[in-house]
Amino acid sequence: MPRSTPRGAALPQIRPTRFWEGVLDVVSVIAVVSAVGRAEPVPPGALAALGVAAVGLVLRRRQPALALVLVTAASAVGGFGWPEATWATLALWVMAQTCLFSVALRSDRRVAAGAAGALAVTLVGQSVLAQSNSVIDLLTFALLTWTAAVLGAGLAVRAQRDHVAALETARRAEARDREREVGRRLTQERLRIARDLHDAVAHTVAVIAIHAGAAERNLRSSPDDAAASLGAIRTAARTVVGEMQQVLTVLREEGGTGADTTVPGMAAVPDLVRSVRASGVRVSYAEQVGLGDLPQAVDVTVYRVLQEALTNAVRYGDGSVDVSVRQDETMLSVRVTNGRGHAWPGAADPRSASTGFGLVGMQERVSAAGGRLRVEDTPHSFEVVVDLPTESTRQTA
Repeated sequence: MPRSTPRGAALPQIRPTRFWEGVLDVVSVIAVVSAVGRAEPVPPGALAALGVAAVGLVLRRRQPALALVLVTAASAVGGFGWPEATWATLALWVMAQTCLFSVALRSDRRVAAGAAGALAVTLVGQSVLAQSNSVIDLLTFALLTWTAAVLGAGLAVRAQRDHVAALETARRAEARDREREVGRRLTQERLRIARDLHDAVAHTVAVIAIHAGAAERNLRSSPDDAAASLGAIRTAARTVVGEMQQVLTVLREEGGTGADTTVPGMAAVPDLVRSVRASGVRVSYAEQVGLGDLPQAVDVTVYRVLQEALTNAVRYGDGSVDVSVRQDETMLSVRVTNGRGHAWPGAADPRSASTGFGLVGMQERVSAAGGRLRVEDTPHSFEVVVDLPTESTRQTA
């Protein structure tokens, strides 16, 4: 089995095809000069054949098949017409082999093989018929070997050239795939950071808004209640600053993966529920979990889903919310239901919920953990239902 080129390895270095064709051009010119420059004069017919062959030699890069036909015809005419012009015949043979090399480089392999066979028959025919050599003569063997060698050399150079081109194409495709993968990972990381910042800020800011409204309402009539609300605001602000600091610390760690190592899980849900109750929202919480440790992705996702769902209940609900978390052997289900309304100070207009990214972030987290998210929105209630697998997950939330 051929070995693949390692990533980043240099491609095989070969001479370009024009180099080898240039070498054969030089050889052809030397052969023609040697034939014309000898003491014995070259017959005019042989000179004409050399001229036609020279035209074919010029055309061989653009039209190799036509060039080979011209040179082969000129070689046949010169060889049969003036067999005594041995050096001119040899020069014609050299030019014919040069054109065959170009055919092997540029034409179909079957065409090149057929052209080589036709050229071999022509050259052997000249040797046997025009120069009275034997079919089993050494010259016949040399002509056949010469033709086969030129054909093989041309096909070999072509194969290596095509191999290098294929490797270059594959390397470019691999580079494009790596760029797309890097872009995909950057997008995922950007979305993860956005989710973390949203989760860290949205819930606590909603609680702060509720307490700020309560403090404003009780500032004159009940200073103690206003002071308690301001104290809750101070505590919530410290909490959100701490969570943001944790996110930024993970992002600033050199070589860090950005994993959710600092995000609380199910163990922190009671504190989350207490913080929502402290804002004045009535929370009914039921939990049936305890069949073993949860996968990290599920643990984190449950906390973030509850955090976002309770934040929505605080901002857009009627002041009460029912929460249940139940686990069986393969699935953990989370259900959060709240009534609709915004009757207390600091609550947001429900119409503004459509402009946020809370539900989008929940869907992304649940999908990343291999679960399903369902949202049931009615004129009187809003319910979020999440089912998460507890046996395996696809990736860390």
